[in-house]
Amino acid sequence: MKPIKLLLPALLILGAALSQAGFAAPKALTSESQLKASKSTYALFTIDSGKLDPGESIRSLTDWLTTNLASSGITPCVVTGDLNATNMNCGAGNAHFGPDFFTHNFDSILPNPRDLLGDPKLVPKAIGITEGVNFVTPAIVGTFSPPRVVQFRFDKRMSQFGMWIDPRNLDGSDQGGLEIIVNRQPVRIGPLAAGAAAFVGVEDPHGFTEITIVPYGSSQYWIANYFSTAPLAGL
Repeated sequence: MKPIKLLLPALLILGAALSQAGFAAPKALTSESQLKASKSTYALFTIDSGKLDPGESIRSLTDWLTTNLASSGITPCVVTGDLNATNMNCGAGNAHFGPDFFTHNFDSILPNPRDLLGDPKLVPKAIGITEGVNFVTPAIVGTFSPPRVVQFRFDKRMSQFGMWIDPRNLDGSDQGGLEIIVNRQPVRIGPLAAGAAAFVGVEDPHGFTEITIVPYGSSQYWIANYFSTAPLAGL
């Protein structure tokens, strides 16, 4: 074999390695304005089948939510079962939430998604809200056991993920934050002051199909809603 034929594969491998080395690292997102125009944002709702009026169904109320939220740029993601036993899928695989992550109609400083639906008297009584409350620091494991490390999965490669959170400080002594691990690289956000809603997220130009969120600090947990994803360009 001629030397040039042996050299070409090596040059291709070297070029790929150099290209990889020059890629930008993932970065934190701290403002919703950093999200791309291609984003999709999901608010979590519950539909209680035991409260359906005659003629209503989970499907009809899901369609009602979709229509009434369209002008706000929000897509409803509807919970219909026990989320401690079932995973949740928003946007046909744009985001999968693991089990043991949710609570229903929790008191939070985050804007209530029901307020986006107009006159509360016109909102069907079967519709409630759901929020994530699993971001719990290890120091309060005695209250919330085991420590809560949250994972999100995506059926296609995303370039961005973000969410609004309500930081909760249980004893007033500490402020914590969140570390988002994407493609094995940690991105730390915070500390975050309790009592003020904050947008947190991550961007990776390589794309990702999974992220892990690990809380840090001694006495905080976080309530989350309004989850946004933006696909990798070209997908």
